[in-house]
This record gives sequence, C-alpha cells and structure tokens, in this order.
Amino acid sequence: MTTPTPDLRDRIIEVARHYAESRGWPWRLPVDATLSRSNPADRQWTVRTNAFAIGMNARIVVRESDLSVIDAGYLKR
Repeated sequence: MTTPTPDLRDRIIEVARHYAESRGWPWRLPVDATLSRSNPADRQWTVRTNAFAIGMNARIVVRESDLSVIDAGYLKR
C-alpha cells in the first residue's frame, strides 16, 4: 500500500473534504488516503472517511496531476 508524501496527502485530503462538505456528507475520522491508480501519467488517490468502519463512509478519488475529484460516493449505512 502506497501513501502520499505528507504535503501531498494534506492537499488531497483537503480537496476531498471540501467535496464531501459541499454535498453535505459527514466527514468522520479516521481518514485514509491510498494510491488507487499508479500510472505515472495519471496517479489517482482514494480517500476514505470513517476508514475502519462499515457505513457512514465517503470514498473520493482525486487525480494527483490537477487535484480534481474524478469519482466519489457515499455509503450512509
């Protein structure tokens, strides 16, 4: 499992947090950010909230190159 550098991780999580909050999704800790696509030209990171529980999870995929959200979902229960 690959994790981003601390500075990149902070930026990725901030983008994901803003996305979740703009949709009214709860932001529950702990938050996990892992590399989900490792193509050097298109690295993508998956951020999961409430990472060690089932339910109340946001899953937000952020593209590293421009820090844009390319996929997201929320599981209420």
